[in-house]
Amino acid sequence: MINEKKVLFEISLIVGYLNDIDNEKINRDAIDNASNIIVSDNALHTFSEDSYIPKSDELNKIFKSIEDDFSNTTSLKFEINEHWAHIHKPNQSAGIHNHIPDIHPDEYHQDSNKYLSGVYYPYLPDDCGNIVFEWRNGIQGAIPNYRYSYEDAKVGSYLLFPSYLSHFITPNLSDYPRVSISFNGKIL
Repeated sequence: MINEKKVLFEISLIVGYLNDIDNEKINRDAIDNASNIIVSDNALHTFSEDSYIPKSDELNKIFKSIEDDFSNTTSLKFEINEHWAHIHKPNQSAGIHNHIPDIHPDEYHQDSNKYLSGVYYPYLPDDCGNIVFEWRNGIQGAIPNYRYSYEDAKVGSYLLFPSYLSHFITPNLSDYPRVSISFNGKIL
């Protein structure tokens, strides 16, 4: 007989949807800047599908809406502090990674729950791949204990998740690029 059930680990995935966003403009801005690949001294932090996307009124509207949604839901202030476009051409995918910040590692290790990462979807053709979250445990996290494939993304939706949560993108099996806007932020 089961006497008690306790949750030992809980990881939140926040899912939201934004109305009144000019997703065509965001998509055009991302595609137009796809050649502006982000280059880093750290080879582990540079992916060929990551590119700069300039701030615009529409992009600021997205970030402000996400920050306001979070604040209104949790009563906590959240601030997005960096962003980039993520463009997957047909047959491209993204390997497993996380967004643990390098900027303030001491602060991060004191309170890793303050750091959130996210993705906004301005354009998603059919069969363009899914984001898969993976929680690892064991010796140096070598064994994946849990995987969750988020398959309900749609244009105008966004996800927020802990920056330490490893994730990858399955291959884009469509004939069109998959465009998303990735970002990192901090609960203040």
